[in-house]
Amino acid sequence: MCLEKEKIYFKEIGNRIICERIKQDLTQEAFCNKIGMSLCHYRRIEQGLVNIKISTLKKICDGFGITMSMLLSADYQYDVVV
Repeated sequence: MCLEKEKIYFKEIGNRIICERIKQDLTQEAFCNKIGMSLCHYRRIEQGLVNIKISTLKKICDGFGITMSMLLSADYQYDVVV
């Protein structure tokens, strides 16, 4: 896969994660404390700067109370502007 396409996918996943966090009225810090993740790493995920591991994505989705399928669905609906 082209590196530029990968960056677009990482950014899209980050935007969806931001949307879920905002919908649940959580700060980055509060969410990181909830799931036991470093704030620095989490911020890089939201910014789309890292290739997120499946296990990390699962941890984030579990923290939101959603499935990975819901987050990654082609039909994902943004309820907030990111």
